[in-house]
Amino acid sequence: MIRAQTVVARTPSALLASLDHFHLQSRAKGGTLLFALSAPSDALSVITSHLKSHFPRHIGCLSSPLPAYRSHIMCAVALLNGIAFRSTIAGRADPQVGRWHAARHSSTHQLPAAQSNVFGEFNGDLSRVNWEDIWNRNAMSAQEMIPVELRTVRPEVVSSILYFSDKAPEGIAKALKATFPYSHELGFLASSTPFITGRPVTLFHDGEIYSDGAIGIALQPSLGHTSLTVEFPGLVDLTPDLQITSSEGNLIVTVDHGNPTRLLLAAMNKHGLDGRDVLLKDDEFYVGVMSGGEVERLHRITSGDPSRGTIALGTMSAPPQDSIIRMFYSPRRDEVTLNLDGNTSISFIATPDSFGDGPPSSAFDNDVLILDGKFVAGSENGFMLRRGIQEEGWTCTLPGGQACLRWA
Repeated sequence: MIRAQTVVARTPSALLASLDHFHLQSRAKGGTLLFALSAPSDALSVITSHLKSHFPRHIGCLSSPLPAYRSHIMCAVALLNGIAFRSTIAGRADPQVGRWHAARHSSTHQLPAAQSNVFGEFNGDLSRVNWEDIWNRNAMSAQEMIPVELRTVRPEVVSSILYFSDKAPEGIAKALKATFPYSHELGFLASSTPFITGRPVTLFHDGEIYSDGAIGIALQPSLGHTSLTVEFPGLVDLTPDLQITSSEGNLIVTVDHGNPTRLLLAAMNKHGLDGRDVLLKDDEFYVGVMSGGEVERLHRITSGDPSRGTIALGTMSAPPQDSIIRMFYSPRRDEVTLNLDGNTSISFIATPDSFGDGPPSSAFDNDVLILDGKFVAGSENGFMLRRGIQEEGWTCTLPGGQACLRWA
């Protein structure tokens, strides 16, 4: 890590002046610029042109505003020494609700074409698909498709990997896990920009603009020891610890040998939540994988079936049998609490997909607020992370959820 800061500005000119100062302080240090920008559409061109002229070597994306500063321009910047890369490995389409049960009862449907490239297009009878075998072969293909910039890099010289991605990061995540299994991995799912730039997402890499794939940087241990942590604010426990006794694909089939959907409904009723109309239709209910009494991973519940009992999760693979879980409720959050303690850090935050009608909660007297030593970026699409070899990559979309890569 060389330098990092987040600039919150009232006007484009105030932001540009701060970026000029950052450039002057960093000019002799080299490195690749990492940036995430949230700004009005009429200011994007002048700001991104400014960044590209100052830092020809760069990776960046458009982000969403943090609720507290939604009426301001926000740009996070960091200069890093590492190996920059561009990936075109495809990811997966959103998980299909009840995928395993659909596979068992259907002989006519085909896998969608969106599951192409690294995830392979399969034409045939879904009832004969062995999903675990498909995913294992995908991991092998992903390793073969690792970005060219990383193919000669030894795994032991990469401590952490940062990247900006479209909304389907599974391909690059699997490739990085297969190639650099001991590294930390933190991916930022860039904000959706169809009404801002006309692109699904907007990624910047060394003067080029992309609408898909991923761009990132592999960091070496010589930059210093890093730790990767994640926080889940505002969760309300609905259940005590439970044990998964059966899971398949993205489905939890049984919990404590019982019906997980009915268990969730009973827990909701106990807490005064009426699930008749809204159960599992909003991003309000989650399954947390527990470790030592703490939430280690968090998966959004996308649907439930009281008759079959299954709960579908917004992940490619549900927690395995014998995992200890809790079910949670997340009340709507229009604010995000920033954890800015500690040393130099890069923080990715899952933001609400819409804001309330109240005014922004943060105000400052000057034209610019600078968070020195902190790179802070938010997206309504969330982030993906993996901590070393023991963990598979997973995506967090909990509003207010925050992942932080911190230098010791």
